[in-house]
Amino acid sequence: MSFDSEEISKHIDAQSPVSPEVFLSKEENGVPNWTEKKVETSKFGRVSVQIAGDRCKPAILTLHDLGLNAAACFANFFQTPDVSSLINRFCVYHVNAPGQEDDALAFSDNFTYPNMDELAGIIDDVVKFFNLKDFIGFGVGAGANVFCRYALQFPDKVNALILINCSASTSGWLEWGYQKANIFYLRKWSTVNTLTVDYLMWHHFGRNLDHFYDKETINGYRQYFSGLPNAKNLAGFIDSYIKRSALNIRRQGPTLKCPVLQIVSAQSPHLNETLGLNQRLDPSKSDWLKISDCGGLILEEAPEKVAEAILLFLQGQGFLPSISHVKWVARRPSIPSSSGAGGGRSMSVCMPPLIKMAVKSRKNVTVNNDETPLAASTGGFDVVKSVNLTLKSIFDADVAPPRHLHWSG
Repeated sequence: MSFDSEEISKHIDAQSPVSPEVFLSKEENGVPNWTEKKVETSKFGRVSVQIAGDRCKPAILTLHDLGLNAAACFANFFQTPDVSSLINRFCVYHVNAPGQEDDALAFSDNFTYPNMDELAGIIDDVVKFFNLKDFIGFGVGAGANVFCRYALQFPDKVNALILINCSASTSGWLEWGYQKANIFYLRKWSTVNTLTVDYLMWHHFGRNLDHFYDKETINGYRQYFSGLPNAKNLAGFIDSYIKRSALNIRRQGPTLKCPVLQIVSAQSPHLNETLGLNQRLDPSKSDWLKISDCGGLILEEAPEKVAEAILLFLQGQGFLPSISHVKWVARRPSIPSSSGAGGGRSMSVCMPPLIKMAVKSRKNVTVNNDETPLAASTGGFDVVKSVNLTLKSIFDADVAPPRHLHWSG
């Protein structure tokens, strides 16, 4: 089943007051008040899991996307009033991929980063550590792919999946080449370069940035990605994602047994990938929502619509029976707009407090603001030339391009 964001309003029938209990309380500096646990995994040392809520309540596990950690990806979304009214009925376990939390130590040169299936195994280590009987998985990008793998291995453990920008296929040729160049530079110089920043901006926001976002938003996120700590750790996560195998999911064969809600924006670079996954799922157990007039960072750009979709989805699975549907349209603030490039809307996204703090603390970070958005800083050539040269000279000899190639950029 698939529907656009406009159709959500058809399901609205009553106003529900926002719960006075804010699930993720804020300190004065905007940092969420989460409890951190270091969970020992079977093969890859300890991972950071940040917990919010009463552990006696039903569990939600989250896993973030590339270039972000649990706090940067989810904190602002879960602190919005529309979300806090429903997630205080759950205990949320925010899982950080190995080495991606802000205070993580750099991995040694001989550390082998877990592949995507092994990351699913780390989710199982977390489930066992907290003695969780079952849970709802909430993943973004790479994290969504990991949860799909876990649900295929342990179908009885997953009540439902909420997937943002999820890909079920191998990486495309352009993505593979772009990421291999990123990995080389991240590992060689241990800093985030312009090539990596350009990719992360595309991965999270999609194309035509100037058409949809104002300069402050664009520069703010570029500065955040430019100052990411532990570049080598990030390289490991990126490397695992580009080497991902296709998910073994077919409509007339192995598929996800749990209900699935997929959410994607109309401008997301991953739109076609989510459609491909939707075609493989059981239509009686899957919903696909496309949010129009929105870029790729859905949790920040359209939290009200995402929260409403999650509410309706979870109520369909028997959760949250006491919550009435909220009159979202009446409560949503109008989105300021102005003429962007090409006459389009230029949107200002409210950056999460943690992102703003990181940007303010990195005033010495230099960001390449060339008019060509995909300019590489390593010699002045564009990304296509950079990728071609990199394919020839610096790609690892033991890693071949994906067998099933398709253009994804």
